[in-house]
Amino acid sequence: MRQPKSKTRSPRPLRHPGLASPPSVDCSVTCPTDAEAPPLSHAPLAGEAPFLAWNALSRAERIRELRRRIATVAARERPQARGRAPAWTLGAAACDALLGEAGLAIGGVHELKPALSWAADAEEDEAGAARTRRRDLQGVRAGDRAAAVVFALALARRRLGEQAMRSGPPRVLWCSPRRDSGEIGRLYAPGLAAFGLAPEWLMQIDTRHDGETLWALEEGLRSGGLLLTVAFVDDVALTPARRLALAAEQHRTPCLLLTGARAPPAAATVTRWRIGRAASAPHAFDADAPGASRLAVALERCRGQPLAAERSFILDWSDEAFCFSVAAGLADRTDAPGRTSADRLGAGSGARRGGVRLAG
Repeated sequence: MRQPKSKTRSPRPLRHPGLASPPSVDCSVTCPTDAEAPPLSHAPLAGEAPFLAWNALSRAERIRELRRRIATVAARERPQARGRAPAWTLGAAACDALLGEAGLAIGGVHELKPALSWAADAEEDEAGAARTRRRDLQGVRAGDRAAAVVFALALARRRLGEQAMRSGPPRVLWCSPRRDSGEIGRLYAPGLAAFGLAPEWLMQIDTRHDGETLWALEEGLRSGGLLLTVAFVDDVALTPARRLALAAEQHRTPCLLLTGARAPPAAATVTRWRIGRAASAPHAFDADAPGASRLAVALERCRGQPLAAERSFILDWSDEAFCFSVAAGLADRTDAPGRTSADRLGAGSGARRGGVRLAG
């Protein structure tokens, strides 16, 4: 029996409906060679030289060039983020020089600590000369804690600038636990006005414990409608401190964190300050009357400026110009060799004010 011949059929081409013949698709891919420059842009950016020949650059140079051009384009797409707020400074040239041209970081956390008080007793050496020896720490005096609050208010006034005395919605969040309000009192509206701050600019929140304070502080930072946040807490753990730093950086809102004097330094802070009381300036007309208020301020940490740490100053606050200035004519210079920040801050606790020795 004859077997039927097997017919080999060629595959039928797929036809697109409505077309007489299948469409031809060009699937060729052209890969640029090293001799061709990458198509970053058809023309160089304004004020820049034409793009260098791609084959003349090494791999590291190509990466640097790409990063430079990406940063240039990103900066031009965010013109408001760069010039949205002026530099936040103290007003004292000697202090502002330590912070750099940008001053205090707008998108960061700044820690404020009261000065620690040292107990001292006198002893006599073999020669019979009396000398002073430091004993254990006694704690924090109310005057040093009040000095830290005054420093925070001064920074708030500097942050608000010219709009501090104008009426408007609250732009400063002030968080404090109820126990502190009962111990050292609340903010006094007439005193704020004399300090250069309109009371309606501040929104004060009393919390039951530090957990509520940190929650309210983070929510204020993430709101995006505040110019400054201030909070009083005893101690801040690593995770909450990191969350505050990320929220402040993301929403470009600074945070002042007033922590305990003996508490360990908070993590992820841009600066850390130690503030204590100092003898007031001499009165211009009465030697027995107190003059302008002064603060003993020490900069213990400054991120990006390691040489600025452990510098201390005696600062005058001006009620007219609303700025700090370094006290002039001090016998005990802050830059004396061999003196630490604790020594300089402790020197003001026993200073004289208008001929009257302050109680230590």
